[in-house]
Amino acid sequence: IFGSQLRLLQHLNGLPTENAETLKRFYEEKLTGSHYSYDDYLDYLFRYELITKVKENIVITMLGVDFLKYIVATNKAIDKPL
Repeated sequence: IFGSQLRLLQHLNGLPTENAETLKRFYEEKLTGSHYSYDDYLDYLFRYELITKVKENIVITMLGVDFLKYIVATNKAIDKPL
């Protein structure tokens, strides 16, 4: 998981929902111009059920919340590259 994806999860954790287009800034900060598309970037989080779609918005799942708790409890770095 990229550091920017962790920051995206943190951001979603403080909000009820967010538009996928608005979340694109987390991708654009670090990965614009890479071979890794924005769809792939979000798909990773969907595939591991860290986020889900509700209507046209994206929300963090309980698994996503638990994953963030794990990162904090084990003192893992959130400021990872990319």
